[in-house]
Amino acid sequence: MRTQIGLVALIVLASSCSNRSADPTVREQLGPRLVSLAETVERAQQMADSARYRVERGEPMREALALLRGMLDELRGKAAELALAAVDLEDPQAAAVARQSVELALTSADDTDEEIAALLPLVDADGVLASAATSWRDPKVAIADDGLEDLQADLAAATAKPGECRLLWDNRSRWVDLVAQRGAQLRTTKDDALRDAFLADPYGEDQRRADAADRECWQKHGALPKALTDLRVLVTRFDELTRADALQ
Repeated sequence: MRTQIGLVALIVLASSCSNRSADPTVREQLGPRLVSLAETVERAQQMADSARYRVERGEPMREALALLRGMLDELRGKAAELALAAVDLEDPQAAAVARQSVELALTSADDTDEEIAALLPLVDADGVLASAATSWRDPKVAIADDGLEDLQADLAAATAKPGECRLLWDNRSRWVDLVAQRGAQLRTTKDDALRDAFLADPYGEDQRRADAADRECWQKHGALPKALTDLRVLVTRFDELTRADALQ
């Protein structure tokens, strides 16, 4: 996706920077702003992918989601710049591309905000799980299971965003069950080998790898991946509509 947008961007931007005249063409007026908008959506999509699947679970994920929210503000700013540049544009087809691009970007930003809001309780869930697993370390300290039952109920009732992609919620439901079972086992044994084995692998799998199995679903249904795909089409459409500008 990045390569295809990049190739069209080079064509649009190169022709926009050449043959400058006192009165800018539609290509010169909108091309750089449209490309900038598409590239910002692409960066936001990469940040969202990192927050969902690449960074460590827990607080690093919260920090990544906060950075993504900042990028969404930048995306809205780029959309506003494109909308302003298209005001009173006489070319109806180019104006339609600009309008669709702005609407697409703003909608994807709003939808991504909803995805972030849905993910933040998962960060809290990761904290509860980590605290429970950490309590296994000292056999003289009571093993914590406070909140696990309530957490399981919250996970079952939560609305996933996007709705088709529920794996991150299902993963945590499975981990809650496992952590609770292992805590119960450790309460009834002094087996240090078992304790060490549980501490070495508290969830029975790597959390990030388990969550990353959701990536294909999110790339199909997530707000930013879908927006990036649609914007790629619009950038290509704009290039086709305004190519004559570059030949003048």
